[in-house]
Amino acid sequence: MKIKLDQNPQPDLITLDYPVIFVHGWGMLGSLMRIGMYHELALNLRKRGIIAFAPNVVPYHTIETRAAEWKTHIERVLVQSKSDKVHIIAHSMGGLDARYFISQLDGWQVTKSLTTVST
Repeated sequence: MKIKLDQNPQPDLITLDYPVIFVHGWGMLGSLMRIGMYHELALNLRKRGIIAFAPNVVPYHTIETRAAEWKTHIERVLVQSKSDKVHIIAHSMGGLDARYFISQLDGWQVTKSLTTVST
């Protein structure tokens, strides 16, 4: 019996009803890397049919200031994607920014889900 393995097995395509936005944390990488630290990840998801965005905000500032900047980006994503909600995946301080956006800047109205990593 001969066994043949697929050299590049891929999982089934997962489609989402809403776009994904990556929210980066505190740090200078956001200012040094013009395209953003999650840009490649967002592009990789787009190749798989998931609408994803990875904008940057000011890397060193208060949660209130950063959350207001995220709000502006999220509003732009909603217009570009013709969607009424987003999935937010936030890392580190970005999780605090996202929580502030949701709870203090009425972001709960446009947030389908929030996933935080190392927040």
